[in-house]
Amino acid sequence: MKILVIDDNEQITKMLHRYFVMQGIDVTTFNDGKNALPSILKDKFDVILLDMAMPGFNGVDIINELEKINILEQQKIIILSASSAPDGAIRSLLSKKGVHTFLEKPVNLKDLLDIVSQSRGMR
Repeated sequence: MKILVIDDNEQITKMLHRYFVMQGIDVTTFNDGKNALPSILKDKFDVILLDMAMPGFNGVDIINELEKINILEQQKIIILSASSAPDGAIRSLLSKKGVHTFLEKPVNLKDLLDIVSQSRGMR
């Protein structure tokens, strides 16, 4: 399994990287959305863990960019958010675009692993 983690909090990306590597999972991390885009285009990820609230190029921007270049439907995206969930309008918009999993930080790593494993079968 190959996972991409995009989160502006370096502590979170390091923690998730360590955890997933210990589980035998190939993981790539980025601390901003703009720099992650070329990797999404170049590599095939089973799951993308995406922080919603990042300075500059945020989670919604990444999703919109993937939609614009017609590869959003190929992606399995799990939204990570410091708030309980994106507000209703954003959540509805993301659901229409195929993003259905929203997790509140901090996440239980075992639960996250289960959700990531299950999400491979989505789409």
